[in-house]
Amino acid sequence: AFHITFIPPVLLKHCCASLSFPLTALFNSSLKSGIFPEHWKSSYITPIHKSGDKSKVNHYRPICTISTIPKTFEKLVVSLVYPEISRYIVPEQHGFVRCRSTVTDLLVFQEYVMKGFEERLQVDVISTDYSKAFDKLSHRHVLLLLESLGIHGAFLRWLTSYLTGRQLRVRIKNTFSRPFVASSGVPQGSHIGPLIFLIMINGVSKLSTDVKFLIFADDLKIFSYIRTSEDCQRLQGCLDRLGVWCTRITFFITRVNARLPPSHEPEFPYFVTIFSRVLFWLGYLLHVIWESSSMRSYPFPFTWTLYRGGL
Repeated sequence: AFHITFIPPVLLKHCCASLSFPLTALFNSSLKSGIFPEHWKSSYITPIHKSGDKSKVNHYRPICTISTIPKTFEKLVVSLVYPEISRYIVPEQHGFVRCRSTVTDLLVFQEYVMKGFEERLQVDVISTDYSKAFDKLSHRHVLLLLESLGIHGAFLRWLTSYLTGRQLRVRIKNTFSRPFVASSGVPQGSHIGPLIFLIMINGVSKLSTDVKFLIFADDLKIFSYIRTSEDCQRLQGCLDRLGVWCTRITFFITRVNARLPPSHEPEFPYFVTIFSRVLFWLGYLLHVIWESSSMRSYPFPFTWTLYRGGL
């Protein structure tokens, strides 16, 4: 049966002194027994629009609304296991990792491109787009990988219980779907889900040592200097191995974008920014100003004046 009870966070805050002991006992009992309570595995899914046509289902991201108590439990577990598990996360990963962000990802890539420009080298960049990577993650592959990393016993049973048998209902305003059981994936909006996903996508680091790559969560960028045709073959070989690896762990690539600093385009998009051929950021700044002015209903000339005054 589908059970979900939302306790207001303000209630937990004001009653923390009274609830801390029973909740601690409940959390410890769950970890020792290796069982995640069934009632805590029921969640609502709220579709959040990403971009594009709002009438297309694929343009929405499913975010799980999880009760406060199990979400607090997850946060405590992550704080305990993160120092140990973070040792296995590759340094090229910049998503959901402490002290890393889109900025650090961008700085690493920019430094690589600038070095190539100085040496007059071609830089080929390939970005991949996975289809619902968080939702289609195989529980079997996740648990086998965690076991290979040395996670076993009660905690592995607890993670198995946490991942499997999750009951979900889609909620749009006041309309709810029928309950269904998630046969794959990790819950988006949880604390444990992103950590498990980072461990799973670590496998891309073993595909090739001849090319460079950067990852932000499930956004993968592969790039390399191109000096000879052999460099092209190495890059293609890395892509071929990536395809085999994705098939093995049930990742599905929906789009591959190949980019290089073009001679005929003044600017090209990279990740969350806009790169120019001369690595000048004015185009991206104007884009951000335009977007913010439309959201704030400020006229563009007024925003541009504020920007120039800020400099």
